[in-house]
Amino acid sequence: FNNTYIPAVPDPEDIAVSVTVNKTVNNTGDSSIGPGGFRFVLEDTATGLNVSKESNEAGKAGFTLPFTAADIGKTYTYKLSEINEGMAGMTYDTTVYNISVSISLSEDHELVAFVTMNGKTAETLTVDFVNTYYIDPSEPIPTGDNTGIYFWPVMMIASGAACWILLRAEKRYKGIYQ
Repeated sequence: FNNTYIPAVPDPEDIAVSVTVNKTVNNTGDSSIGPGGFRFVLEDTATGLNVSKESNEAGKAGFTLPFTAADIGKTYTYKLSEINEGMAGMTYDTTVYNISVSISLSEDHELVAFVTMNGKTAETLTVDFVNTYYIDPSEPIPTGDNTGIYFWPVMMIASGAACWILLRAEKRYKGIYQ
């Protein structure tokens, strides 16, 4: 008889890799804007699937990449960039961060993530996006009111004419019914 003993090894616990985004806005004109409300996209380059996140008032945003035992021996690549929303006066950061995550199993039967960013080994994934905001002080700040300058004087004349007609009609009818 030949008996073989294979010890039961529990499945390793899942792990997650965090990506932290720091947003900065350099205000160079008379107007200023904070780092909140900017959007970033993390795209899986193999599948084309992407996730977007918005920075909070402090300019922070984050992504979490979960991995399981099924990912052992696989490498995932991602691209992280800022979404250009086309805000007037804003020069957006066009940096694209290339992130690679390889999952392996350690001798202690734990999942390990080997991470590189732009080809360099990274212990933590923290990226910075810096925009510049400038509004020319000689230009009026856009208010969203797109009506022409002639609209209000025309409305004033029309209102005055309507009041005059109503007053004339009141005098005419007072004379008839008294």
